[in-house]
Amino acid sequence: MAGYEHVQRLHDSPPEPEFALRGHLAAITCVRFVAAGDQQLVASGDTSGVAKLWSLSARRPVASWSASDQGVLETHEHGGGESLLTQHRDGRIRLWDLDRLAGGAKPEDALARTLFTDSYFFTRCAVATGAGKGRDIPNFKGPFPTRFG
Repeated sequence: MAGYEHVQRLHDSPPEPEFALRGHLAAITCVRFVAAGDQQLVASGDTSGVAKLWSLSARRPVASWSASDQGVLETHEHGGGESLLTQHRDGRIRLWDLDRLAGGAKPEDALARTLFTDSYFFTRCAVATGAGKGRDIPNFKGPFPTRFG
């Protein structure tokens, strides 16, 4: 099968990376491209609960903080680049002010909201990024209960 041989040869040598982002001490669980203003960033989280924001132009972290006592399961950009959402193994979802984090603010000053989901599994959250005709999707700026039941 000529087609199979061709595919096999393509996978024999993976492309060389442009650069590597090194800085996590624990296993990385999530990586996501995000934008804060005019900055192109990568958000990452690891099994120890550390989250990092990486500048793609500088190839270095612009922010590194302990987002949770337990692991970070997922990161998402939210609100058109205004916020960074992190999901944790302790059942919480946290919303961070992305501009503050990228600007060097302390994590406690950049934390906008914490939601308790009572979800302790490895299923990752999903974020709705748009609305249908005439329908609004709730965002994290609205009133929310402190615990979901």
